[in-house]
Amino acid sequence: CVTIAYANSINEFKKLKELRPDSPLMCSEYWSGWFDHWGSRHETRPAVDMVQGIKDMLDRNISFSLYMTHGGTTFGHWGGANSPGFAPTCTSYDYDAPISEAGWTTPKYFLLRNLLKNYLPAGDTLPAVPKAYPVISIPKIQFSQVAPLFANLPKPVISKDIHSMEYYNQGWGSILYRTTLSKSVDAGTVMKINDVHDWAQVYADGKLLARLDRIKGESSLTLPALKKGTRIDILVEAMGRINFSKAIFDCKGITENVTLNKGGNSVVLHNWLVYNLPDTYEFSKNKRYKIGSKLNAPAYYRVKFSLKKTGDTFLDMSTWGKGQVWVNGHPMGRFWEIGPQQALYVPGCWLKKGNNEIIVLDLLGPSDAFVRGLKKPILDVLRVKTIDKHRKNGEHLNLAADKPVYQGAFDLRNGWQEVTFGKPVTGRYFCIDALSPQKED
Repeated sequence: CVTIAYANSINEFKKLKELRPDSPLMCSEYWSGWFDHWGSRHETRPAVDMVQGIKDMLDRNISFSLYMTHGGTTFGHWGGANSPGFAPTCTSYDYDAPISEAGWTTPKYFLLRNLLKNYLPAGDTLPAVPKAYPVISIPKIQFSQVAPLFANLPKPVISKDIHSMEYYNQGWGSILYRTTLSKSVDAGTVMKINDVHDWAQVYADGKLLARLDRIKGESSLTLPALKKGTRIDILVEAMGRINFSKAIFDCKGITENVTLNKGGNSVVLHNWLVYNLPDTYEFSKNKRYKIGSKLNAPAYYRVKFSLKKTGDTFLDMSTWGKGQVWVNGHPMGRFWEIGPQQALYVPGCWLKKGNNEIIVLDLLGPSDAFVRGLKKPILDVLRVKTIDKHRKNGEHLNLAADKPVYQGAFDLRNGWQEVTFGKPVTGRYFCIDALSPQKED
């Protein structure tokens, strides 16, 4: 069996037939769309290409499984991550599937349905399409209760050496590593965290020094002058675990150690207090909430509100930083201001007529501490600049004297596309020169 992204299924099956000529043909995953990663653009795939590929397989009696038919949601912390590198997936698994995250039919669904009805046994007909669940909007709800994270820490574990989250019997959430400098530190000393899994904030006596993101390969920061006795806090959030290949052993927190490096000398920091911060509703609700507004620091927020009717809705998180949400005790999933997802799907069955509760853990801090319920999702608002990870400042590539071995244009669509050279080519380096960006319709 094979996995197929587009309508080039027949070419893929030719390759499979060469390898296994006597086996029946089966596409185990025919991709109707693709999932979104934090910090990357929202993925869509053309409906016409998907349906054409399915028709090609049906006409040749090839079996297939559509991945996905219904997108769905990775509630709570269950979103995984891709590799190589580290690319955690968004909470929404809408996938640009024929049936949306909220169970709505789409134009892609009806195009597929119109194809499949042509392959029914004689006399059979397709049933009626079920009605969509009711959708409601919820007016703006302002949060007025806040519990600063650093003022609501649990009892710590004393640990000479630093270890991953799993060592302290924690699987998900965040973890705080705290130590005190036994000697003063000169300005320019580099702190190296080996390794950050997955997103960290580093503090000195409560002052934020840096944020480190595994997605960008960040694991070190340059320190200012720090006196003896300075308290160092490293707050690490665990995001999605890599879910395939050799990288599947993906421990969270700080996986090795923390070192201070200056002038060729390296010192390992010891004697840590470790605070487990699980992402359960039980842990989040039992905080010392007080009347207060937004903070520019990690904190829990709580609000209670009333509804006259219930229905599916999409919780607008576009003014919040980075963290997780619980609605009436149910974990809605992660949010992150960088996008592309900016609203979380809330099933109507988890809302109640009368009193309801929302708790938000924001590790960054919101620009405005409110939520509202929308009737449509926000899946394609990206707030991050693309970073060139390989070319350094001042490095410019001049290809004027080089002759390309192949020139062409990609189709105006998302996803993988195949390029076939006209003849074999040998060389030491491989370069792709993008001459112009694709433009949206």
